[in-house]
Amino acid sequence: LCVPGGAAAADAVAAVMGVEAGAVESKKAVVVCQGTHENAKTKFAYEGVQSCAACAALFGGDNACPYGCLGYGDCVKACNFGAIQVVDGVARVDQAKCTGCGACAEACPKAVIAIQSASTKPVVLCHNTEKGGVTRKECTTGCIGCMKCARTCPQQAITVENNLAKIDHEKCIDCGACVEACPVHAIKAIG
Repeated sequence: LCVPGGAAAADAVAAVMGVEAGAVESKKAVVVCQGTHENAKTKFAYEGVQSCAACAALFGGDNACPYGCLGYGDCVKACNFGAIQVVDGVARVDQAKCTGCGACAEACPKAVIAIQSASTKPVVLCHNTEKGGVTRKECTTGCIGCMKCARTCPQQAITVENNLAKIDHEKCIDCGACVEACPVHAIKAIG
């Protein structure tokens, strides 16, 4: 069960315990927000403690999008592998350095960091469940719940629930149709 240690750690622990190691699925962190300074609006100029948790405690944060990355780097401080940094106001994960330990996700007060299978390709990079018109006023790259991705998917792997697209990665064949269909580019291929 040691995701950061991978198969080598699982084999070593299993040998000590005298059991057989199961398969270890590689995991990676994904920031499900694209609310950069250019894409997202702010509600006010925050000048307090430079921490996502502190900013979030003050009226839910300074972003107009109540679901977006605050960009003060609590996740950066939590990562022991140097795999995450804040670029243009949004956390970004270096997939090559990420071990999938989940420390960054635990540190994020907005829950915009998801720990997903490393083999996962298309991801909805938005966490906003507000109606499309409201989302568009807050962020130009937020999912607007238009359902174009769902209608385009040949495997019916995408549903739109609470105005937000969700991808069933068990059904997804990684064809890229949803990535092409999304009018706001909220779905991207990662990896």
